[in-house]
Amino acid sequence: MSGLIAMLGVLGDTEGLEAVGDCLTERVQLPGAGKPGDLAPLAHEAFVKAFETGAGVRSAAVAVKALAVEALLAVLEIGGEEGEEARSNMADWAAHLTSEVVGSDPEGDRSTLHAMLDAAEQAMERHLQLALMLLDWTVRQTRDLGYHVTTEPDRELTARAARLLTDGTQRMADLMTRQELDEAALNLVELELHRVLYVLREVEAAKPLAVDSLRRADALLERRTGRDDRIAHLDRMLKVSRVTGDPGTVGDRVERLGEALRHAGHQEEQAGRRLEAARLYSNLAYRQFTAAEYTGVTRSYLLTVYYFEKTQALRAEHLSDPHTADARHPQAHLRFEAEGFIYGASGRLARPEAASELYDRAASAHARAAKLAFDNFELHTFYLTAACFFDAHSSLARATRAGGVPEILALLAGATGAFHECGGMFQHAFSSYEAVLGRILDKAADPCPGDRVRELSRTLHPAAQEVAVASSAVAAAAESGNPEALRAAVARLASQFIFLYPTG
Repeated sequence: MSGLIAMLGVLGDTEGLEAVGDCLTERVQLPGAGKPGDLAPLAHEAFVKAFETGAGVRSAAVAVKALAVEALLAVLEIGGEEGEEARSNMADWAAHLTSEVVGSDPEGDRSTLHAMLDAAEQAMERHLQLALMLLDWTVRQTRDLGYHVTTEPDRELTARAARLLTDGTQRMADLMTRQELDEAALNLVELELHRVLYVLREVEAAKPLAVDSLRRADALLERRTGRDDRIAHLDRMLKVSRVTGDPGTVGDRVERLGEALRHAGHQEEQAGRRLEAARLYSNLAYRQFTAAEYTGVTRSYLLTVYYFEKTQALRAEHLSDPHTADARHPQAHLRFEAEGFIYGASGRLARPEAASELYDRAASAHARAAKLAFDNFELHTFYLTAACFFDAHSSLARATRAGGVPEILALLAGATGAFHECGGMFQHAFSSYEAVLGRILDKAADPCPGDRVRELSRTLHPAAQEVAVASSAVAAAAESGNPEALRAAVARLASQFIFLYPTG
């Protein structure tokens, strides 16, 4: 068979090569074809020759991918050492296949990747490890091809891959748990959760993995005997809880982490270690702020102010105490960080006439913190993002009490520019805020279309659909020329522009 393929390649017989592909696809046992597991490399060889001689990539890819399913399942039936070797060889070939046959034709690519998912689905019951390997390659290809889920066929592919990956992951994690590999099972679930969410970008498929991850983490919590290990574990689960999309779950996780941080901070405070106590209370204060943004609970904004003020007092005591045991001084940027969130949280609680000034002070404090942390890229970006975020809300707050429609729209333009500067290279939810405001200013028919709602959901925004409804109300009010209605609509939309920093 290999000789026939080579001869057809030399002759440039595209139709002949495609006919060979068709025969292999239909499992016609031509002379010299060998065992079923040997058909796949031959099909691959036929594809390469067909491609070199100008064959349509789509037809060749479909032939190869169909045979891939057959060959992958055939080697599952081989037992013993021979079976293991066949599976290993087939695994290597399948990886090579997916990397070589995709990338030239969208329809052919999707067909090929769906075939790999066919093989993974059929292997799930008989060889879970192989199924997960196939899913891994398919997910990698969707990433490398730059699938952005912009068309219905693309969404169908990524949704199916996410569903199978979720199923396979939970099966493997359950198997690990039965073998008392609980830590490894949790790590696997959390790893695949992030791949489903950030590579396949399928929020709904990620939610069951988030719930499963929280369940497994709760079972392991008692093993975290060290204080810092326990806090890190609870903080890790707080971040995972956001994927569930349930504000109640997030609020519960904040309370669990908060209790541990409060207890640890009190211990350090009683021991006279003021800077360490301030660090713990600062962590608690920031978690309260992000929880307040996510859940809208007023109490969490009040606790943000309380604990950041407590950190300020502890650091001041440390500096003024001549008997302080060490010579360490709190880093200056931490003072401005605390000030920024104190003013920002206060702005969330204030009326519009006072909120804009509080947001201005928050933006100024974070801008100063960014300058002081210029040598730390992550901190610098974080503080600049916070500064621009509160600057945007200052413009939005002013818009809710501005006089006429032109003035309100000018302030919306200012907020758009501020959101554009948020997040640095991360962008994340802030770019969606910018896009929504930009479409309002451009008088687009739909300020927050379905694709934007999905994108917002992928950033873990808890009310992406509400952003769409509120933005439509702003657009309608602007079109009507009614300043009072426009101010009210802007206030509603601004409440949905929450602080969702990419790294938590």
